[in-house]
Amino acid sequence: MSKKFLILLFLIPFQLMFAQKSLLKDFPEGYTPEEIGKRIAYRFLTEKHALHVGKWIGYPETFYWSGALRYADGAKDKELIQRLQEKFDFLFTEEKILQPIMNHVDLNMFGSLPLEFYLVTKDLKYRYLGLPYADSQWELPRNVKPHEKEWAEKGYSWQTRLWIDDMYMITIVQTRAYKVTKDKKYIDLRSHLTQTTQSAQDALSIAKTQLKEAKDKRELLRKTGQLNAKEEAERIRESKFQKA
Repeated sequence: MSKKFLILLFLIPFQLMFAQKSLLKDFPEGYTPEEIGKRIAYRFLTEKHALHVGKWIGYPETFYWSGALRYADGAKDKELIQRLQEKFDFLFTEEKILQPIMNHVDLNMFGSLPLEFYLVTKDLKYRYLGLPYADSQWELPRNVKPHEKEWAEKGYSWQTRLWIDDMYMITIVQTRAYKVTKDKKYIDLRSHLTQTTQSAQDALSIAKTQLKEAKDKRELLRKTGQLNAKEEAERIRESKFQKA
């Protein structure tokens, strides 16, 4: 192998690294992160509410609203902060009915939005509105279901579902509550839930791998004529079920 080739091979990773850094700096006019962020954030101001089952502020709108607010704060766009705040403040008055109830993770995560407003504005009304959404994730409701009570007895939020998006949907409220109050109970509970959800995902991944290995092994036995009649019938039944 020539010396020149070895030198070239050594330099390629550095060229790729500098190219990636360049891609994150040299944006076409009108397409910088600041410009794109501004257009998306200001567009939110003209959007209608995205309601959950037609009744309450839904989590997609909460994400959009929070993202616009975080952009405005980072960009120090005071006009945008004020307009986002004015839009939100209708939820204290004529649009109060749109405040989500606190009976499901998809609804409780709304609490992260007023807490985000508090972190930006320091207006206590946002803190008072947001914290109950974080606290109620650990307080059993009167009409709690058996599986929800079971999670609570294990030390988790009764709203636990072990869905991968809940690693964000629950923790976004709890982390904001911690940032607002500096009370460690919020991040201790969040950490417990995250570890459990991750463990469940790992277990599911292992189970899928084992299932695939079992199917591959059975297919090999079939091809080599080592499957008995019962196993062959089971394989055919599963194949028909999957096609259906």
